Amino acid sequence: MSIICAMPEKITAKDVKKKLTISPTSETILRTYPPITCIANGESVLHEEGHVVRVMLYADMLCNILESKGISVNRHAVLSAIRIHDSYRRTDYDEEESHGLVAAVASEIAGNFTEDPDADYIHFLTTWHSENDKDVSLKGNVTFPIELAVLKDADALDRFRDQYLGVEGEGLDKDFLRLEESNDLVSIAEELNQRYFSNGVQRQPLESVIEIGKEMGIVC
Repeated sequence: MSIICAMPEKITAKDVKKKLTISPTSETILRTYPPITCIANGESVLHEEGHVVRVMLYADMLCNILESKGISVNRHAVLSAIRIHDSYRRTDYDEEESHGLVAAVASEIAGNFTEDPDADYIHFLTTWHSENDKDVSLKGNVTFPIELAVLKDADALDRFRDQYLGVEGEGLDKDFLRLEESNDLVSIAEELNQRYFSNGVQRQPLESVIEIGKEMGIVC
């Protein structure tokens, strides 16, 4: 006798959020930390404002998860670094490890965080987000800060956009995520990108992410 097993329904971001009790980000956070972008080679496809806003969302939710476990994170420094992390990037599709340093230097010259007591740390995170992990400790940094891990993982989670923008490769490789908690956001990032790109590239990225995030229950 053969047994026919019913295929499970697709797990949605709301299912994951409910099961893991992940706190959503807030519209206020996304509006308080708007993207600062200036692509030197013209219009960006991969590193435009939508990417920055989505990375902001993942990072804030990741901070919520970590803090619920008693792990302290300098959320302000992380979110501020995300605002500028891809500004002045010179290429869209080629690896450009130094683009974090370029963005940090440009931000210092522009005086983006002149009055911010975390300015040095914000620029540190920006500089190192694009470098190989092993180089962080090799170049005089004693530890790998939790804030840098949050930024790098949030940035990586948005690799789901690759399939919608003609980028060759696998997209997100979960084996390269640094924090165990980042795996809780994989299905959320996948669904957010699917919805975001379902009608083509959005002309108002911040408003689109907020609207979609509210529909998914990950923005309040």
